[in-house]
Amino acid sequence: MRLTAVMLWALAGCGAGDAKSFVDGSGSSNDAAASAEDGGGGPSQDESEPSVWELGGVLHIESGLLAEDETLMQVRLLDEDREVLCSEDVVVDTATTWQTSQFPDESLLGWWRVEIAAPVSPSCFVDDYDFPVPDVVFLGIGAMDPEVEAVAGSDPTLDVIDSLNAAYASLDQGGTVWVFGVVGTASAFAGDGDALTEGPVEDGDWTIEPLYPFPL
Repeated sequence: MRLTAVMLWALAGCGAGDAKSFVDGSGSSNDAAASAEDGGGGPSQDESEPSVWELGGVLHIESGLLAEDETLMQVRLLDEDREVLCSEDVVVDTATTWQTSQFPDESLLGWWRVEIAAPVSPSCFVDDYDFPVPDVVFLGIGAMDPEVEAVAGSDPTLDVIDSLNAAYASLDQGGTVWVFGVVGTASAFAGDGDALTEGPVEDGDWTIEPLYPFPL
């Protein structure tokens, strides 16, 4: 079953227009470091509680396979005002490529089963907050979703969207597929060429820019 981005937005209880960019590097783990310099990385009595989380990063594809050692993900924990409470880069332990016949949605062009390594101390996801990512996540690249396209078109950090694809994910072993952002190569984000319309996914680095968070 595929759930649209708007449904994900509703479950998360917030909007997408103020999301910080993974493409330009804003909102990276430096946000958490700056917070720590200002008075500690952990939550205080005056700080907001976690509400949602985002997943972005760079998928490195080689011959249709997801290369674990060259793929880097980033997880952000946000409060209800979309302020970053914790942000960490995380690596992929293992990745398995699904064949086309195994895709749970016809819009997918590539689909991978990914085990993301949990952070280790020192980390705000160890010392201050629970790590929100399931042991197994499915990530995919597919056709652009109309609702994601509408939100991406109003995002000031995205100059061009016609050359981008939609980012898909499943947090329950593929039972439910979410459309949660845009994804593309560096040239695609620069507006060069057309969006991918058929598999296999081309070799290279594919950056995921989340537009909708996941609920806790």
